[in-house]
Amino acid sequence: MIGLSRVAEMRLGPLKIGNRNRLVLVAGPALLESETLAIEVATSLRDLCRSLRIGYVFRSAFDKGARTRAAAERGPGIERGLEIVARVRAEVEVPTVLEVCELDQIAPVAEAADGLQVPGHACRRTDLLRACAATGRATILVKGDSISPWQMRELAAKGGGGEGSVMVAEGGTVFGYGNRVFDLRSVAVLRAGRLPVLLDLSRAVALPGAGVDGGSGGRREFARHLARGAAAVGIDALACDAHPDPERAMCGRATQIPLGEMKGLMMEVLAVDRAVRAGADFT
Repeated sequence: MIGLSRVAEMRLGPLKIGNRNRLVLVAGPALLESETLAIEVATSLRDLCRSLRIGYVFRSAFDKGARTRAAAERGPGIERGLEIVARVRAEVEVPTVLEVCELDQIAPVAEAADGLQVPGHACRRTDLLRACAATGRATILVKGDSISPWQMRELAAKGGGGEGSVMVAEGGTVFGYGNRVFDLRSVAVLRAGRLPVLLDLSRAVALPGAGVDGGSGGRREFARHLARGAAAVGIDALACDAHPDPERAMCGRATQIPLGEMKGLMMEVLAVDRAVRAGADFT
């Protein structure tokens, strides 16, 4: 038998995440560039997940306020972003998650989306975590660049939402300048704290400050390797940014997964995931 720590199951929309529930894909364009793009990506990934018989959650952002360069594209803003995600929910009929960075964004996002995501640079903000928990919505808490998995267990509890309200997104740790390392041991540490774990694949392949003009770069060619490794140690969900043509995306050009490559990626991950869950002894 394969020993895996039992986690507190989380509900995100109609989906149950954790333990013997099937792996869930949480994905969408890094930025809500347009309504057309959002619906295209959401529809494609929904259909893929249906064919693979797994759950799907659409994830994106309406404002990337932590870009390196002042001229970098930030997104459509909250008003237009919420309109776009409302269309995705209505037309594609999938659960949705949006990123929140500020306190005044939480209430309107919680009303429009099924879940909230707190980015890594904000993962220690007590008021933000408590406000997210108070909405009753599922929260994805992204591990900060230099935060340990043991610290993340404390941060996940800090919001006060109780077990099953938070899933931690592991995306690696910054290792010196312009490099990031994903430590597989982190998944086991987080699970031991009864936290469902999501691998944020696009974050894991990102290289902070290693891109053009000092912006973020990435090594997308390692995505499948990291995803298979994470599945082997027992993640509950896989997240990534996906785009029909990453080279023309407004952000994350080096880290978004081409939409046409998602099927191959997921088939590899699910092959490992099925083997692990079939032999797992959740204790």
